[in-house]
Amino acid sequence: MDIIISNQIDNLIGRGVSLLNGFEAELRGLNAPGATVARDLFGEAAGQIAAELFGTRKAKSYGKKATRTWLEGKKRDAIKAVTANYYQQYIPWFQDTCRLVSGISISASNLVFPGRYAPLLRRVKRAEAFKKLETRIRHVITVLEELRTHDLVFNASLPKQIASPKETKFDPAQALHKLEDILRKFIERELSKTGADWWIARIPSEIRSRAESRRQKQEAVWPWHPVSSTNVMDYLDFSDYRKIILEPTNWTQVFAGFFRAPSFIDSRMGELEPIRNDLAHSRPSSPMACDKIRLYGEELERCTNRTG
Repeated sequence: MDIIISNQIDNLIGRGVSLLNGFEAELRGLNAPGATVARDLFGEAAGQIAAELFGTRKAKSYGKKATRTWLEGKKRDAIKAVTANYYQQYIPWFQDTCRLVSGISISASNLVFPGRYAPLLRRVKRAEAFKKLETRIRHVITVLEELRTHDLVFNASLPKQIASPKETKFDPAQALHKLEDILRKFIERELSKTGADWWIARIPSEIRSRAESRRQKQEAVWPWHPVSSTNVMDYLDFSDYRKIILEPTNWTQVFAGFFRAPSFIDSRMGELEPIRNDLAHSRPSSPMACDKIRLYGEELERCTNRTG
């Protein structure tokens, strides 16, 4: 990774962590047990004063309740004030993050100017969908930390693309077909290392049964015609890859070393699955869907090429 990009990401992460810690510390102060006890004691004292003034228990209860309601309102106002203060600090940090991300891309052999910054920028801007400020800050920090694991380049340093009539257009269906082939071979390669009975021992029974049934039906329809594939792995569903990888024993003993976390596989495959289903039914893919296929496909392929 370019050292300048690395330093800028580290700086943004540091600013984000400092912002989050400061904000959460002030919120904890407002919700601390001592503050709660003080409000209760203040309410009790106000109730006692009201009882002495009006000479009834009802006056004491009303005075205590009214005071506590007033204090809770003050607490809410204080939380709003703290949040507003930190939101003003969050805005320039968020803008600086968007500015950096819009100028970088994950390195790839066929990458040309202006790069592939759009899917990265969209992931950062998803923070704006969260209601709580602390959740927004955490989301941006998480994206920055994930970006730090990639080989990043400045878009301005990329070679200019030369227009050519022979230039091939991105084919999302072909790209997903390639990814499926990579995942099938990867799963078979790694699980076969666990023993000759890996298909029985490592593939969940319901997935195994469905795949075997599909192969049998394919062979039965035209028995005199050779089937396109005899490998039962070729009869898995797209959703099966995620289930096989995340099966607890498989994850712990085989796949954890290839991927950062179960959520990495779960989120990428979960977002790709409806796109794959649309393509299977000849529905067109949106530009965002194509971006996801490119980005997630490259990420998953890199992971499968690691040494577990």
